[in-house]
Amino acid sequence: MTGYCPGPGIVALTRLAPDAIVFVAAFLVGSLLYRVYVRRSARGVIERASDLG
Repeated sequence: MTGYCPGPGIVALTRLAPDAIVFVAAFLVGSLLYRVYVRRSARGVIERASDLG
């Protein structure tokens, strides 16, 4: 599973290539997990800052 960037990986989905499907699925899951992590981290920072003041 090498050689894909996000754009070409999405284009490769048109061929329904198994490696492209796995790549795009993993890319989407990773993006969603990152968003969850960033939102939770930001909440923690805001809560700690509000405890100070």
